[in-house]
Amino acid sequence: MSMTTGRPAKPQRAVRPRTTAERAFLALGSEAEAFLPAAAAAGTTRLTSHLAGIVALEAAHGRDTLVAALRRATQFRRFTVEDVRAILAAGPAAPTPQPPGAALDGTLPAAVPAVPTRGLDAYRTDRLREVA
Repeated sequence: MSMTTGRPAKPQRAVRPRTTAERAFLALGSEAEAFLPAAAAAGTTRLTSHLAGIVALEAAHGRDTLVAALRRATQFRRFTVEDVRAILAAGPAAPTPQPPGAALDGTLPAAVPAVPTRGLDAYRTDRLREVA
């Protein structure tokens, strides 16, 4: 049961490969299993040829790098071989999005200096002569 709705949780269907390209692609692991249904749901055309091209990239870039690129491609909903190739070309230089308030390196500043605060009355234009 779902904790939020009180209804039974929706069952997850396992990915069932239909072509040789899909079987070879799914051999890349769980990131490929997440990529494939997302790409199909997005309506990616010529998906079989894209999958074969992505599998071919493993020889040039290595399995770990390709799997990381698949994770990023799924996150940004980019499902063609050209998209994955561009992600691989960017390499680690591409920043990873962080939630608002988090630093780019994933850590928050340890010590944020205290700054004086003042109310909006300090910005009233009719009091400018009093300050000057």
